[in-house]
Amino acid sequence: MANVKVFAYDGVEIRKCTLKDISLDGAYIKTKNFALPNGTNLEIVLKIRRGGKPRHCRLPAKVVRADRNGVAVIFGDLDDKLSNILLDIVKPSE
Repeated sequence: MANVKVFAYDGVEIRKCTLKDISLDGAYIKTKNFALPNGTNLEIVLKIRRGGKPRHCRLPAKVVRADRNGVAVIFGDLDDKLSNILLDIVKPSE
């Protein structure tokens, strides 16, 4: 898997998170010292570094489950470019 850093933007603050799990439909991100309630609309920003220079991927998302360690989000509508970047993270070429 590529080196991926993740940030959550709720319209007020950008917060660094840890990517725990990701699929083509959503992700689970660990949040530290802050809470995001169910229903919160977010922009998930992935900073992907594989080999050369980093790429940034901005994904619309919504919190569907929150617990004390983090949140599960479902991604909104993604265009082909975002879908391909996400596919590269989920199923990297070998």
